[in-house]
Amino acid sequence: KQESAAASRPAGSAAGGEESVLEAYETALRWRVTMILRAWAPMQLSIDHRPDFFGLIGLLLKPEEDVVVRLSAARALRRGLTSPNFEATAFFPMVESFAGLLLDLFAAVAEPESTSVVLLSVG
Repeated sequence: KQESAAASRPAGSAAGGEESVLEAYETALRWRVTMILRAWAPMQLSIDHRPDFFGLIGLLLKPEEDVVVRLSAARALRRGLTSPNFEATAFFPMVESFAGLLLDLFAAVAEPESTSVVLLSVG
């Protein structure tokens, strides 16, 4: 009976369910990474770590990411930009890229609280 039940299922339905669970776990993991980066930035953002920090934030702000991950990444970016040892000259080459990513995020959110998160990340 189990074989006939499996045969009557649409192809890929079991894998699709597993993929959606994996996707949810990956999204949660990415969100958690942004939380760690946000906590880490003000304390440990040394000159050597800045390119890695901003590179990770840039990846997590991409439109392919879940909106929750992107909003959390925007908050982490703000923490990195306001850390005590932040130097604007090191960030300057990335400004255009981050501006585009934040504008895309701003266009993707509708709630006032979410839009304020994006606006606060840049100023």
